[in-house]
Order: sequence, then C-alpha cells, then structure tokens
Amino acid sequence: MNKITELLIQYSDYYFSNHSVPTWTKRCVSRIIDCYRQALGDNINICQDCGKSFLVANTCKTKNCPKCAFYRTYLWLEKIADILPTMNYQHIVFTIPIFLRPFFIVNFKVMTNIQFKAISIALKEYARSRCVLSFWVAVYQHCGEHLTLNPHLHVIAALGGLLLDHSAFKPLPYYYAKQLSKIYTTVFLKKLRRAFKQGKIVLPNKYAHLSSYALFTRFIDANVKAINVKQALHQLKGNSVHSHFIEQFCPSTLNSPQYKAWNVFAAPVKGNAPFAYIVRYLHHPPITQTKIISNLRNRIVLRLKNKTTGLTERVVWTPEQFMKRFCDQFPPKGFHNVRRGGLLAPSNTKLFNLLKHFLANCYQHMIPAYDDIRSQMYNYNIHKNKQQAKTCPDCGGNIVFFKRLHPNHPIYSFITKDNIKVLSYKELKLLFLCYDTT
Repeated sequence: MNKITELLIQYSDYYFSNHSVPTWTKRCVSRIIDCYRQALGDNINICQDCGKSFLVANTCKTKNCPKCAFYRTYLWLEKIADILPTMNYQHIVFTIPIFLRPFFIVNFKVMTNIQFKAISIALKEYARSRCVLSFWVAVYQHCGEHLTLNPHLHVIAALGGLLLDHSAFKPLPYYYAKQLSKIYTTVFLKKLRRAFKQGKIVLPNKYAHLSSYALFTRFIDANVKAINVKQALHQLKGNSVHSHFIEQFCPSTLNSPQYKAWNVFAAPVKGNAPFAYIVRYLHHPPITQTKIISNLRNRIVLRLKNKTTGLTERVVWTPEQFMKRFCDQFPPKGFHNVRRGGLLAPSNTKLFNLLKHFLANCYQHMIPAYDDIRSQMYNYNIHKNKQQAKTCPDCGGNIVFFKRLHPNHPIYSFITKDNIKVLSYKELKLLFLCYDTT
C-alpha cells in the first residue's frame, strides 16, 4: 500500500473528529483512501479476441491522489498535444508576498481569480508592447515543498505570436521579469482594492482590525512603499539576472530585515523544456511517498530540502501537522488550477488556427514538446501498467469496457478477480440479466 494512504488511514479519523475540516476535503481524503479499492466500485472489461473477463478497480480522480494523479497528467498531455504548436516557450513564476498570503486562506476563489487576471493582463500588455498577440498556460500551486502556504503560478508563455494586424508570425526574444513584475504588481493591487471595496474580501483573524476601506488601503500602501530602494536591495542580495525582486517593507520596520518580496522569475529559454517542468504541478500530490522515511510512535520523519542551505535534511512532523498541511492543499469544489489565456481563449479560436498555419514551416528542427515528455513517462511503472491493461495478457487482444459495478452491487457475492476470468461474455451477460430481473 502507498505510504501516504497508510498515514491517511491511520490518522484521518482522529483528525477529522477533533478539528473543523470542510466537507469537500473530507470527501477527497476518503476517496484517496478508497482509490483502487472496491469501495469505489469496479469495471468489468472483456477481451474481444479470447472473451476472457477482467475486474478492474475504479480510481478516485482527485487532484492530489498519489496513486492515480500521474496517469491523469498523461491524459491531459494527450489532449493538449493537439492544441499547442511546436515552438519556443519560456517558464515564468509569479508569487505573492508574505503579508498577503493569509488572505488566500479565507478568500481562496477571489484571490486566485485576481492573481490569474493580473498575470493575464501583464503577459498580454507585455506582448502588445512588442506588437504581438501571444498565448500562455498557467498552473496554480498552493504550497511549497514543506507544504507551507505559498500561492504562486507557473506559466508557460509562448515566445511569439501573431502581429496586431494578423498578417504574419513574429517571434519574441524574451519575457523580461522586471517589466512583467511592474505590471503584475500594479494590476493585482488595483483589483484587490476594488474587491475589498465591493465587499468580496473577508479579513483573516490576523488583520481583523482593517475593517474600513481607508485602513485597508493604508495597510497596503505601507507594505508597498520604499520601492525606490529595490535596486540597492537587489544588488545586496546578489540575485540572478533572470529574477526581479520588488522589495517592500513597512516604514515602522525600516531597521529590521522583515521585508516582503514579490518575485517574478523568468527562466532562460530552453525550447520545449518548460513542459517537462510544469507537468509535475498538474495533478501532483502535495507530497510524494519517496520523501516519507518512517512513521513510528506518532512521529512522521520526512526527507525535505532546506531552503537556506539547499541540502536535504530530516524533518519530524506530528500526525496533526501532517494532516493539517495535507488537508490545506485541497482546493474548493469546482476550482480549475490550469487556465489558458491569450490566443488560447475560446473567443480567439480562429486567430489561433491562423497562427498554427503560419508556424507550419517554422521550428521543424525542434522535437515536439509532447513527444519529449512522452518518452520520459514510459519510464514510470504506473504508465506501463495502464498500457498493459489495454491488452489481454493471454492473447494480446484488445480489452473493451463491458459494465460498471457499484460498490453495493449484489453480484459481488458471486464474482471475484480470480473467478471472473473463467466466465465468458455470454455467461456474464446471462448472469447480469438474472441479477437485474431479480
């Protein structure tokens, strides 16, 4: 059994009985526990050649499942392979400063919508300033490696697009983080103030004193001042030339090092390499089982990376710490963590098809992004098992879906994974006919 599933089975009931957890989160955790088990039902598949039957367990299909999430990432890549053209892409990361992160806990949908809109406007204005209509794919991630709150967006931006008059394709050399950061910060704060004025923002307990619009605006302005020293602080920290920090701190803490940083990181251009990096954030579990070392005497030992030293070290969590950090990663029901913008919007389908037409003879030397990642995915056992499940192990014929069984179906008293292989298609059909009539 998966290590994460074992921890959830052992500690979830106690944690849910002693803490206030949303109903949707409880449902997701219970479905992760029941993934590939009879509690979610089974599918009966039949070989078209030899007629043998197979009982295959259903998956939970939750975004943070450590068992079935990877394969659904592969399915997403299959869908997007026919959409995105082969060209140069750049990986860009948009983060949120520490003083605004508590607002994401109580205003998740509002704050994430503001963040998605801010990066969309920033990328659109940057491309338009170069007389280009481009496109991008953004993926939201709620936490860092230590499962602490760190809302940020990973963006794959196309380095090129249509001219404003739609006459030809024009490549972009680079997305400069310094210019993106200015637009992103301005738009985000403007939309945040507007949302507070319209009554859409609920104040966290830490900022309960900011009851009026004047106090809230003063609080935002106090944390956004001293922008004129950002270049000096940037040189002092010795950051990479590819990242741009807007250093911000309250005037009352000028002598303390407790400043806040908005980081927009623009990675160097490496062809299709951003796709190989971003797939891990699509349906990735909050923490992988390879990082869990042991679970003894209510002490969960993990192997995590230290941010300051960059070295891996052992970290000890209590069961409550593990369950709290694991449950905080589940987004609300109906939330889409992957969004597309620019020419990929549904209203710009004709323009995007025109861009594909111009790109037909360009970048022929480049390996398509999907093919590069697909070759990497064949190394994973979960993908191999899924591929083998489509072919019969005895005759090698195609396996097709026959019927789905609900968890409480009465036929479970008769069939199992072993004896169902003996039954033929006609016998199964007659058996289900008898159960359905009764």
